[in-house]
Amino acid sequence: EKVTMLDPGYAEGWAFLGNTLSYLGKDGFPALHTAQKIDPKSKIVRAYLASYWRNSGDAPASLTILQELIQEEPYEAFWYYETAKSYALNGDLNLALEYYHQALTIEPENVFYWKELTNFCLSYSFLIETEGLTAIRQALILQPEDADSNDLMEVVYIQMNNYSNAERFLLKANRLAPYSSFNLLHLGQL
Repeated sequence: EKVTMLDPGYAEGWAFLGNTLSYLGKDGFPALHTAQKIDPKSKIVRAYLASYWRNSGDAPASLTILQELIQEEPYEAFWYYETAKSYALNGDLNLALEYYHQALTIEPENVFYWKELTNFCLSYSFLIETEGLTAIRQALILQPEDADSNDLMEVVYIQMNNYSNAERFLLKANRLAPYSSFNLLHLGQL
């Protein structure tokens, strides 16, 4: 809010405000609309608008913006990731999976996208034993000491009813991040 008062012509400031308001459960659209009027070409403004439309249930509006961003920056993995999220919320899981794969083709060493593919599989109970398991294994190859990846591997194994392996990864995650509320919750559940 302070940034928009200090520089009312700063589109990204309005976009950040709109995104923050939306995140807090408030109406962020007026600030996002202001940002769009100031600079309709800003990538940050368009990215936050795409996120707003996706979270408001208007996947087609979100996808239109994201496809434009992909056209402008075809080697930016983040746009493919965001598009995958929009397709998933729209119910097209196979197309979402294709876009996750595109992001990973561009940035195969980025653990974030491997973990997000795993989360996608878990969230939608979609190809957990194939895509989800493969993705989290790759994340652990890249960063074996990442507590979140070890915890995700545990969740995948629980979904597969493989409790002994789940416990092994959860104990490792707990050792790596002993105060993680997620790890402690999962340990209690297991």
